Parts: sequence; structure tokens; C-alpha cells
Amino acid sequence: MGIREKIRDRNERLDHEDEFYRQIEEENKGLPFHKRAGVGGNRPLSREQRKEQLKILIWAGVFVLAVSAVNFFGRWLLSYL
Repeated sequence: MGIREKIRDRNERLDHEDEFYRQIEEENKGLPFHKRAGVGGNRPLSREQRKEQLKILIWAGVFVLAVSAVNFFGRWLLSYL
């Protein structure tokens, strides 16, 4: 099985899981917490949530690199004063 088939299979599975959890959320709307249908365990993140999490992680890394660069060049500049 090639990489494209694996990616396609994974995306189809994730789409099916997203639809499954969306259906459960629809059924649970308006019900009190103790009467809601559960699926047990931690719910996997949807594709959109994973993309948003990745964006946040990348921006955090960019911020850390920027602060490190400012710190490094600031110390380098101060060493000549």
C-alpha cells in the first residue's frame, strides 16, 4: 500500500470519526450533563482542532526564537559598549 492510499484511508477514517462525534453532540444538545450519551475516554481532536493546535505551536516556536535572537544580539551589542 502506497503512501497516498494510506493518507486517503486515514482521512476517510477521520472524516467518519468527525461525523460520529458530531452526531453524538447533536443528540446531546439540551440534555443535562448526567444524561448525555458518552463515548468514554478522551475524544480525539478533529482535523480543524489539530490544525489550530499546530498553528499555535508554530507561533510559540517563532516567538521563542525571536526572543532568543533579540537576547543574543542584545548581549553581543552590549559587549562592544
